[in-house]
Amino acid sequence: MTNTPFWLTIISLVFSLIAIVISCAAYSANKRSSKAALLHQVKNSVDSAKTQVENVSMKLAHLSAKSGLTQDEGQELANLKMIFDSSVEKVLNAYEDGCQKYEADLILRDEFKKSYFEDIREYVAKFPEKFSPPLTRYTYITKLYTLWHKPH
Repeated sequence: MTNTPFWLTIISLVFSLIAIVISCAAYSANKRSSKAALLHQVKNSVDSAKTQVENVSMKLAHLSAKSGLTQDEGQELANLKMIFDSSVEKVLNAYEDGCQKYEADLILRDEFKKSYFEDIREYVAKFPEKFSPPLTRYTYITKLYTLWHKPH
């Protein structure tokens, strides 16, 4: 067995510690980057779904404003209302996905809250029937709404 000089052992130890610190920093940066990427996906889903709601709402408003609808226009109005309801469900599903990722700590929580704090409150207020427990499909939205907006 050979005796390694003490100073060489110390240098090895220092380099090992530096490698560990660099690895931890890289892991942390990678984890933050992954959370940012998932948040970006959630934002894209929400924005896309909201755009669809806006487009359908404009068509719906235009047709609803007409007086004396023809039978075809009445059918188109009924179809637009179904499409509108479906579009709102897509928005709520996108929020539900984001809230689920928030709860699992898979996205940047502070950024998500900054982006959607008011939106979640507004959707719960606008569509209370969709958030009535115990039958709601939107349990993660309901949890975040309660956490953020209800006094404890």
